[in-house]
Amino acid sequence: MIDFELIQKQKQLNRCVAELSKASYLAIDTEFRREHSYFAELALIQIASDTAIACIDPLADLDLSELSDLLSNDIPTYLHAGYQDAEICMQSLNCQLGNVLDTQIAAAFCNYQAQISYQNIVENCLGIQLDKSASRSDWMRRPLTAHQLNYAKADVLHLGDVAEVLKHQLSEKNHLNWAWEESARLVQEACTPPSAEAAWERIKVRNDVTADAQRYLIALHQWREQQAIDLDKPRNWIAHDNTLLAIATSDTVITVDEIATLLQQDRRADIALAVPIKEIMQHVSSSANLDSDNNSAKTLQLIDSSPKETLLLKSVMKYVHWKANQLNLPASLLASKKMVTALVREQPTPLASGWRLAVIGETLQAIIADEKQLSFSKNGEPTLS
Repeated sequence: MIDFELIQKQKQLNRCVAELSKASYLAIDTEFRREHSYFAELALIQIASDTAIACIDPLADLDLSELSDLLSNDIPTYLHAGYQDAEICMQSLNCQLGNVLDTQIAAAFCNYQAQISYQNIVENCLGIQLDKSASRSDWMRRPLTAHQLNYAKADVLHLGDVAEVLKHQLSEKNHLNWAWEESARLVQEACTPPSAEAAWERIKVRNDVTADAQRYLIALHQWREQQAIDLDKPRNWIAHDNTLLAIATSDTVITVDEIATLLQQDRRADIALAVPIKEIMQHVSSSANLDSDNNSAKTLQLIDSSPKETLLLKSVMKYVHWKANQLNLPASLLASKKMVTALVREQPTPLASGWRLAVIGETLQAIIADEKQLSFSKNGEPTLS
């Protein structure tokens, strides 16, 4: 195996990409910083294959376009817990990783512990113990130390071997295609451009938050998301979730000064933002906007379930656990309570497409729609009629 060490010159990179293009697989990891920005700052790219290993310095004066082309092709590509790696490759390299198998996802299908770490899956599959003492390093600082580079290379050095072990186990369980599909879904989600319009989908509210307050809250979250994107700052540096909730649910018509007071409680928020926030509130509160704005049709996620919904969820989740046991899969992977709740509330959910739809989604849809009656015998066996 060729060790290219740290690549900071174009000739080195060109030679590395040429070598990696012959590989039968690629193993990829990245180091980045995100604490002070909305978008992650790429600090290092680690790549290994059956023929080469390299750490590529994106802070050096390098043309990464050929590397981007390589990472977008159909060479089997292995990540571990790779959502942020896929996301930063799209944002910084303008490439969507192709043909990805995420070994954390693969491990879940093989019944390893949920969200298993790379360190633990390497030890489980290969019996190798890794040194993780450099995980909290400042990866933006130059020069990188030999200890940092050794740590970074170890994050991809064993990934190909881990993937081969897991692929063999997945084939024996007939779950390999599901793991590839689930990994592709992860990459697709990670590569979806950030959208202020879609910010409302993350909001969770209690049952007692009124419809009007929900409209205010949706508009405020959309505004905050756009501010965070435009300024490249973390959302909470604009305003905390609790601050937006307090503004949206105020019992009286809130003033600019009152908004500024709430923002002052946020350590990094700019109280000057009280003025545009008030303008948003005034826009939403006009009778025409309350009746016809785009947010009126949106349904927020409820923290609480109604008694009827609670009973339905309990029954459906009992069936999910039975089905997961039949398939020898973790129930949380097959159909988590969050996925099932979204299905009950007619919200987007992975249960409505792909392998889950065929395996369990269609049955759950029929149960929820009352097209099939679900009952359980004394020994816990379900009956659908």
